[in-house]
Formats: sequence, structure tokens, C-alpha cells
Amino acid sequence: MNIKLIAIDMDGTLLYSRNEITPRVKQAVLAAAEKGVKIVISTGRIYSSARQYTRLLGIETPIISSNGALIRKDDENIYKCSIPRDALEEATNLLIDYDDIYYRMYGDEVYYSKKENKAVKDFMNWNEGQKPEEQIKVKIISNPLEIFREGEDILKMFIVQEETRQKRYDELIRKLSEIKGVYCVSSMPKSMDVINKNVSKGHALEHLAKRYNITSDNIMSIGDNYNDIEMIQFAGIGVAMGNADDEVKRKADFVTKTNLEDGVAVAIEKYVL
Repeated sequence: MNIKLIAIDMDGTLLYSRNEITPRVKQAVLAAAEKGVKIVISTGRIYSSARQYTRLLGIETPIISSNGALIRKDDENIYKCSIPRDALEEATNLLIDYDDIYYRMYGDEVYYSKKENKAVKDFMNWNEGQKPEEQIKVKIISNPLEIFREGEDILKMFIVQEETRQKRYDELIRKLSEIKGVYCVSSMPKSMDVINKNVSKGHALEHLAKRYNITSDNIMSIGDNYNDIEMIQFAGIGVAMGNADDEVKRKADFVTKTNLEDGVAVAIEKYVL
């Protein structure tokens, strides 16, 4: 099978536990790119966070971010699908009722955080140490309704599960999933993403495939979590990481090694190099 495009998830896939890319994985990705294979980063993260890693790899590539809500290459928006305004209003009113649950909201380049908890403070300290052009814009909001004053489209809501509030978290996710026009999917453990019901990594990948006139048979997708299932199923070769959940593995054509064992490199070496 002639692979012309590889879509790679970030967390738990391209990156290992220290949020870094191993030398073997970097070498395999660059070797595939040198053969003319298009490399696409596909992540639940905000665009500006993913962009840092394409620069680290030294490749110019489209980035699928916010679980498929935005596709951008450099300064060009190739595709964008935000949460419908009425659904966003209903969701933000719910967040007011569940004020004890932590959330973030993702715009194109800015993410809005509910409060400065320890995780946010640690992130902001790290962020301030980055080069100015690589920093992620963060705004702290005290009330989710402030989003409407910002006037920015929201691509994704990120809700964090806290064990001490498990019942409240479950109630909130159930109510959010009942809102017309949105879809809830997990992109990492102990969290839930809320996105437009028409958004997925698979749909975004299909959009790129049409743009580049590449059939699904010539695509390989690699991922580890539930939000990767659609793009794994869309690709001619769908690869699940060894650290993926069993359901993700069942949807894949091939299960590679874990992200701690250079699983991305193993898959690329097997099918491309």
C-alpha cells in the first residue's frame, strides 16, 4: 500500500511522558517526509500548542487541532467549525451551576481558563519561559459568560474530572451531552471535550484528503484515545498505540508499540520506510 499521508495524534502517541519526541520517532517522521509523504499533526490541543512541535520537527504541515474543529497551516485557516452559539450559551449557563468543576474553552489561538489552579499556574510559568512567538495566549475568566464579551468563536470546551467531585462531574457531562448541536468525547484520561456535533479528527482528515486529492487507502492514521477512532477508521491503515484503550485497538488494523517504546516509529518503519 502506497502511503501518501500520515496523520499522527500528539499526546500518548507522538509524544512520550515528558511531552517530548524521541530521536527515533523524529527520525522516522522526517524520513517519511523526505520521501514525499505528507505529515499531519492531529490533536485535541489548541493550535498554538501543536505548532510548537511542528517547528521542533522542522516541517511545514497542516495541523488538525481542537479535535478537528480547526485545520490550519501557517496563517491559513483551511477549515473551521465552532460550537453553535445557542449550544454554547446553554453550556456556559450549565457551567455556572457547576462552578466547582474546572473547565477551559479553546478559541483559535487563545484558551480561556476558569481559574488559576495549580495546574494552570504551572502551565503559565512554563509558557512564560517559551519564546514569545511560541507562547500560548491564556485569559483567566471568572464567569463563563465572559466568553460572549470576548466575541470569539469557541472551538472546544475541556472539562476536567476530579475524583472528589465524581458525581457532579458525571451529572455535568450527561447534561452537556444532551445539548443539541454538540458532541462529548474523551481525548485524555479524566477529562471530556465538548465540540460541535459535526466535528471529529476523522472528518477533518477527510477534508484534507479531498484537498490534496489523496484517497483514504493511501492514508495512515496513528492514535491512542477515543477521539482518534474516527481518523483510525477513515485511514487505509489505522494504527493504535500499544498504550491505547482496548476499544481503540479493536478499531485499528495494526497495534504498534507504546509511546514509551517508539510506537510511531515502529508503524512508519513497517508501512512507509
